[in-house]
Amino acid sequence: HTYVEQSGRGGNWAYGYNHAESATEWCLDNLRKVGEACDVFDTVYLFHSLCGGTGSGVGSKLMEMIRDDFRRVDIASVCVAPFSYGESPLQHYNAVLTAQSLKEHCDLVMWFWNDWFCSNKSKDEKVSIANINASIVEAVAGVLLPYQEPVMHDIIQEELEKYGVHVSVIQVTTVDVEGEEYRRKERE
Repeated sequence: HTYVEQSGRGGNWAYGYNHAESATEWCLDNLRKVGEACDVFDTVYLFHSLCGGTGSGVGSKLMEMIRDDFRRVDIASVCVAPFSYGESPLQHYNAVLTAQSLKEHCDLVMWFWNDWFCSNKSKDEKVSIANINASIVEAVAGVLLPYQEPVMHDIIQEELEKYGVHVSVIQVTTVDVEGEEYRRKERE
């Protein structure tokens, strides 16, 4: 499901947070429909920026509303922090305000720095949105696609190569179920 508006939130967290009714209601309605169609609905993944008003302000409001409406659902945030030298005069304030929201409402945060992508490229490689997105997908897939048998790594890698993604998949041997159950009981 994709939501598109013609305008953003002006790079302002407060404007995004306080004037996001149409976007957040649309997202929650679609989330309810998807949840009702699932046998197990246990995690919501949010991919957003921390820099602008839409990713930070609307993202914060959406996290809060998801936590209020779906108490037993885990919220995982995959977020990209702004460049340290600045794209927007409010970007660092937006990131700090969103970090507070992430702390309050999310169960998992995967935080990526734009500066890291620029500093870890080869001399001939240009940084592009496609390269940054591919790096994020590789990292997220490495966490979300653990495998039990070596043959699964080949199957996962083969499927992801269709999209130009190369992943290092980790092997998971034990799971801490007790900690998960304690956290779920705490929210009820």
